[in-house]
Amino acid sequence: MGPADAALVGVSHAPDCPFCGAEAVERVGQWGGQIITAQWRCEACGSYFEAIRDEFDDPAPADDAR
Repeated sequence: MGPADAALVGVSHAPDCPFCGAEAVERVGQWGGQIITAQWRCEACGSYFEAIRDEFDDPAPADDAR
């Protein structure tokens, strides 16, 4: 990623690679095949994958203390 891709950094947390489990991934696209996904590339195995963006994750359930 270069300076032109600075807007991609920090938009959502980096997921682990679904193919090899490595944590070393880089975000390569703001949008995936669906508006709720982003494109990632694993630096360990070289696989490309999509993951749901943070702003579309379900919120944590409310603590219902009654």
